[in-house]
Amino acid sequence: MNYLPFVSWGAYGATSDTERANFWVSWGLMASLPSGLANNLYVNPLVFLTIATRVGRLGITGIAWNSRSNVPIETDDDMAITDINDNPLFGKRAEADGDGLKLNFVVPLLVNGLKVATLDGGVLYIYLR
Repeated sequence: MNYLPFVSWGAYGATSDTERANFWVSWGLMASLPSGLANNLYVNPLVFLTIATRVGRLGITGIAWNSRSNVPIETDDDMAITDINDNPLFGKRAEADGDGLKLNFVVPLLVNGLKVATLDGGVLYIYLR
C-alpha cells in the first residue's frame, strides 16, 4: 500500500509538545517548526531547542547548529556539547547572525551519554549512526 497519511492541526487534540515535534520532524518540516516546542531526543537526528541530556552509548556521525526564522542564531550566541561526565566535546560562539556549525564524521564519535550544556539560539541536530 503506497499512501501518505494526512494529519492536520485539528487532529492534534491534547498532544504533548514532544508529540507535535515528532510530527513536524517526520514530515521534514523542521524549518517550519513553531517555537516553544520541546526537544526531540528519540529520532535521528536528535533535535535540541533547549539544553537537555540523552543517556546511553551513542555514535555521533554529524552535528548541525542551524538558524531558523523562529529560532535564530545571533551574534555571540553560544552552543556547547559535553559527554555525560561534563567533558567538553564541541562548542562554538556565533561570530555573526546565522553563524552556525556543520560537522560530519567518517568514523562515528562514540560517547557515553550526551549533554547540550549551552544553547543560546538556533536548532541543534545531532546525527547518530
